[in-house]
Order: sequence, then structure tokens, then C-alpha cells
Amino acid sequence: MNDPAPPPIYPSSEDGATSLLASHLQSRIQQHGPLSFADFMAEALYHPEWGYYSSPHRTRVGTKGDFITSVSVGNSFGRLLALRLHAFWAANASPPEFHLLEPGPESGQLALDIFSAAKTIDPAFHAAIHYHALEPMTAKREALQSRFAQTDETRLLVHPSANDLHFPFGAVLANEIIDALPVHLIEWQQDQWLERRVTCDDTGFTWSTSPISTPGLREALPEFQPTPDDGYFTEISLEYHNFFAPLSTALHSGLLLFIDYGHAEADYYSSTRSTGTLQTFSQHKATDNPLASPGSQDLTAHANFTRLADTGRALGLTPTGFIRQERYLTVFAEALFEGLDPKSEEFTSTVRQFRTLTHPSMLGGSFHMLELLKGDATPCLKPFQFDPKGLELL
Repeated sequence: MNDPAPPPIYPSSEDGATSLLASHLQSRIQQHGPLSFADFMAEALYHPEWGYYSSPHRTRVGTKGDFITSVSVGNSFGRLLALRLHAFWAANASPPEFHLLEPGPESGQLALDIFSAAKTIDPAFHAAIHYHALEPMTAKREALQSRFAQTDETRLLVHPSANDLHFPFGAVLANEIIDALPVHLIEWQQDQWLERRVTCDDTGFTWSTSPISTPGLREALPEFQPTPDDGYFTEISLEYHNFFAPLSTALHSGLLLFIDYGHAEADYYSSTRSTGTLQTFSQHKATDNPLASPGSQDLTAHANFTRLADTGRALGLTPTGFIRQERYLTVFAEALFEGLDPKSEEFTSTVRQFRTLTHPSMLGGSFHMLELLKGDATPCLKPFQFDPKGLELL
């Protein structure tokens, strides 16, 4: 008996010309007026039925998807992170349980790569790891559970959120998740900030601007000295605290590692970055219209690492390091290649993966790592030995 076919990725409304998600958004606009872009982005990415990230059947990552990630490059990224996590675990007296939480795990491949690497790094470390995937989407949660059940690992768990989780020690691994948090768009015109909103007409979704009225947005505006030129626009996310808080309380003590592309605030809101960082991707190509075909393309905005670090401080955490991915991962390069035969295909593949992960013109220059410490955990600052003053940039 054949398995039932997966549901269509972009289901259409009754007229056949408009997707159900687009029809839903148009209805919201007609009933309540223009949407903030944050609301539009949240629906486009996370609507439980039609959002870009809601379906486990859509191929988003890899050569057949819309973009690549450090995970999709190969298992070297997981091996390098396992080396880093092992160093932190060892610096804290190698406790018998090490709880690893990953929000937005997508296919769960990073967890499998880390578990596989941990077996060879230190069997005791492997035995200590309890992995917790945090996935709010029901269908994707079920897909993760199914995939994990097919492995020989028994400590791979899936949860809808971190809200009810409390562990004595461990780490949070937030890999490429901050860039997908919804953002508000602001624009400087005639000596004032306006908010870009989304409306619609007979041609589809269009932009409108209005004085800022979203609660909390005016208080979050960056300071510009001098004021920018007319037409300058950028983004602000008001979601950092809501995202961060449950993760910070899930561990009594431990490490929180954020990996993403982004900038310190001074660079993020530079006068030369006059069109913001909002990007859309489909089939590995940047598209030029974030309002087109909601639910069919990825929407991202760079992480503001200064604001992320400040959010952590407000939650009682201590930022301990900030560095580009190339330098962070290079610290563990020797251990990555240890024991590999230079003439083997595995060695050649690892070299290729490591180059992609660390070369400044590839992922190494665009991604940053921010680490924060929770509670009385002992810091292990080895990843920052090539740039110990990175936090000064924040």
C-alpha cells in the first residue's frame, strides 16, 4: 500500500489564482487595515498550515532547496560544535548529564552529527548528552520524532517549546534562527520615523507608510547621529526577549550559543547600510520582492548581536565571547582532522567542508558566534583565543 501523497506546498483558494495564505492575509488587511511587516512575515513563515517553515515536506535547505546552511555543507560543522561543547562540558567537571537544547532544528541533522562526533571524541561525553529539539510546528515535530526513532540514539527528544523544561546543566544551540524572527520595517522621511506596513489592492500586496504606532517600536528605535538621509530604511525585531527568555530559564547553569549572520548595532545601523538587511531567497537566488507569494520564499533579516547580548544581560546572563565563524571554528581544526588519512576521500571531503565553513568569502565571514553564560557555569573561552576582545564590538 502506497503512502498518501503529501499535501500541496502552496494550496490555492477557491478562485485558483490566489494561495490560501495570500487570501488569508488579504482578508486580515481588509478587516483590520494594513499589517505591520512583522505580522506579515510571521504569517508568511510560520502560519501553522501554509507558512514557509510549517511543512516537513518542503525542501528548504541544501542544493535542492532555497539556501544552504553550515549543517547542509556536511557533518564537519556538527563535529566542530561537538568539540566545542565537549570542551565546555569538560571544563565543568564532566557531569553525567548534559542537556542540549536546539530551537528550530529543521531536519534534526545537526543533532545526529553532534551525537555521531561525540562517540569518537569521548564516549562518556556521548553518554551524557540528552538532546531536546524545540519545534512548535506539529507536522514537523512528528517528522522529527519519526526520524529520531529510526536511529540507535535513545536520548533524542522533541518538545513544542522550552517553556516547561528545566535542567541543571547544559547548552542552548541556536543556529540560524535569529535571522528568521519577524521584524518591523522603519523608514526615515521628513525628519521622522515612519513604519512600513503591508496593504493590498487589485495587483497584490503593496507597501504603505504611517506614523509609528506599534507598541514598543518607538522605544526600540536606534540612535542615529547625525540623522539619516530621507529614504533610509532598516529593520527592528521586537521578538528577541520573547524568544530568549524561555531558553534562559530552561537551564540552571550552562552555555547559550547563537550562530547567525548579522552585525554589532553600530555596523547594523550604519549610514552606508541604507536599505536594511531584509532578504528573500528562493532556489538559491535572492528575490527582490518580500511581499510576493507569501509562504513560497524565505524571509530573513540579519541578527543585531548588540541587542541580542543586551537581551541576555537583562535576563541575567553574561556574554563571554563574540567572534566571526571562521576564527571560532579554526580553533578546533586540528582536532577535526586528527586521525584522518590525508589520502582518503574523508580527508578531502572534510577539507572541502572546512573551507566552506571558514573561508571569509563563504560562510566564515558572514556568520558570527555569540556565547553567553548562565548561572555558575565555568567559562571555557578557547573558541575566542584568536579574538579575545570581540565583545568590545558590541
